[in-house]
Amino acid sequence: MEALARLTLLMLLRLPNTVAQSMGCFHYGYAWTNAMTNVTGNPFTKISAPECQLQCRNTIGCTGFGYYPITGSCYLGGSGGALYEAKGAIAGPRECVSPDPACVSLPDASFPGSTPEKSMKAWPGGVQPTSLQCWPRRSDGQVTRCRNQTAIVLEDTQDGWPGRCEGMVKVTDLKGEETCQLRCMMSPLCSVWSIETTSDASGSPMCWNGMLGTNCYNGNGPTPVRAQRLQHGTYRVLMQTTGVQVLGLHNSFGGTVYKTWEEGAQHCKFECRSFLLCQFWQYSKTYGCYLEIPSEGVVGYPLTTSGPFQSVRLDSEAAADVVAGEMLQHNCVGDMSPLPTAMPTGNEVHLVVPGMESPSTETSTQGGWPWWVSYLIFIFVVLLLCVVITAVWMGLEDRKKRRAREKNVRGAWDPAGGHARGHSAEQAGFLQNIHMPQLPQTWHMPNMHLPFQVAAGDRIGLTVAGESPPNQIGTGLARTGASYLPRRVRWKSCPKIMRASSSESLGPAGLVTDNSSPKLVTDISSPKLSPGVDLRKSTNPANTGDKAENARKVLEARRQKQRNEETKVTPSAPVPPAPTSAAEETSQGFSQMLGNRILQGVHDILSIMDDKVENLVAEVAAMRKDMRGSSLAPGVPGASQLFFP
Repeated sequence: MEALARLTLLMLLRLPNTVAQSMGCFHYGYAWTNAMTNVTGNPFTKISAPECQLQCRNTIGCTGFGYYPITGSCYLGGSGGALYEAKGAIAGPRECVSPDPACVSLPDASFPGSTPEKSMKAWPGGVQPTSLQCWPRRSDGQVTRCRNQTAIVLEDTQDGWPGRCEGMVKVTDLKGEETCQLRCMMSPLCSVWSIETTSDASGSPMCWNGMLGTNCYNGNGPTPVRAQRLQHGTYRVLMQTTGVQVLGLHNSFGGTVYKTWEEGAQHCKFECRSFLLCQFWQYSKTYGCYLEIPSEGVVGYPLTTSGPFQSVRLDSEAAADVVAGEMLQHNCVGDMSPLPTAMPTGNEVHLVVPGMESPSTETSTQGGWPWWVSYLIFIFVVLLLCVVITAVWMGLEDRKKRRAREKNVRGAWDPAGGHARGHSAEQAGFLQNIHMPQLPQTWHMPNMHLPFQVAAGDRIGLTVAGESPPNQIGTGLARTGASYLPRRVRWKSCPKIMRASSSESLGPAGLVTDNSSPKLVTDISSPKLSPGVDLRKSTNPANTGDKAENARKVLEARRQKQRNEETKVTPSAPVPPAPTSAAEETSQGFSQMLGNRILQGVHDILSIMDDKVENLVAEVAAMRKDMRGSSLAPGVPGASQLFFP
């Protein structure tokens, strides 16, 4: 429990430093010399390298530490200590810095020095970078795959590379959709993969993976159907080793494999780049390619040119034969590189990784589609949105226009809408193109807005010019709403009563109200009626019956004459309409419908009035008989003469 509590506290307090330590702060497989002897309890027992580093930070005089995970021993080192190789150990400084100098700096010209101290001082951080110091690791110290750079293809059998490498291991546990190539890409220590021509017991091609894959040109390895050499992550060159001999390297292939040494040196570099444990490669014209392979030999640390730990020779015959060579550092920087989703085929796309020296044979499988495809998709989506928005807007505008037209029509032809006497400017503009039908010339259209509204209590009389209006009219008048009109006479039938033929010359007359009420002017015409004549001033009641009889005869004659004229009316031949647009056809159709309705209404009103005229004349005659004490002046025409000559 105590150890668990200490670990939790350490993770909370030291998390930022832990992140930095994974990228250059710690040295795996190394320890410090000159352990501190004046500190009680040294070595301490700790549960992790970060906790051991915290102990060093809290101890005066401590400059570095060495931690052994298997035993949990934590050694504190003083000033003047040096790194040395120690299997299973983890060494680190008192404090970590970010970025660590080992991952970004280069040595000066004095490197390598004649002694370990001089070689260390040649580096800005005071320490020569160790193997995979700047590569990500797991908590147990083992290397993990590079998250942002999965793998790139360096050599491929499609480009003429034989791929018959030695040192390969058969893979028999592929799972599901996992391919031989994907297994190698997901394993940071896998450099080469190949598929053999023969198949296993299940009928599937045999898969091989190799940590390095040596002697791939003249080797005894299986003949592959497809093979590739991969590089995990990225790298940087720390130093050129041309003209010197680095001791402890292993020969990978001879100097006669390629036609030129330049081509051989390039492929030698590929092999070192593909193998994470390789820091040095050299190419000799005579002996070919040499690589650092820890299982075959060890290169001294740090590099020195003399002394008991000499690791570099400057004046040997082999050094003079080295025409190319480098000291590399594997790291994990750069852009994200996607993993392949299927086995590589003959149509594989090969890409050169920016910032890396490689010939045209350096290839990489690349997923996804080109950038211009994404650009075209974006443009298509934008255009589609514009079309949809435009269509919606046009639909809304068309709906508004239709509603406005319907509202104008209702307001123009509905008397209840407040436009019975006229139209507004907007309605007039809409209706100006309506074509009214041509009526027969013998029809007389009176004022369709009669009668005007008369206030309640006003009396309406029949007067002529020059006379005062009567005070009252006998029982022959009935009150209708707010106006006094003759019984059985309604406002819709008044205009038809006033109808007259075009062949007669009639004079104007009016209906006026008492108290200066508005005049109800009609198109009544009578050649025998003079202005201002009052019906009640007639002094010839004896002639009332004769005049009524004459009025009936005149009415019957006029009705017969009207029928004869209507039968003679023949409509002119229709003129073929000119080609019209859809809007004009709609307007003309509406005009024709409106004209038909007006004609039908006029016809109905005339029919009603024809039936009521006879009753009206009889009623006027009866009214005259009922008048008693009448003061009608002699010579004044009767009611029949007032309405009809």
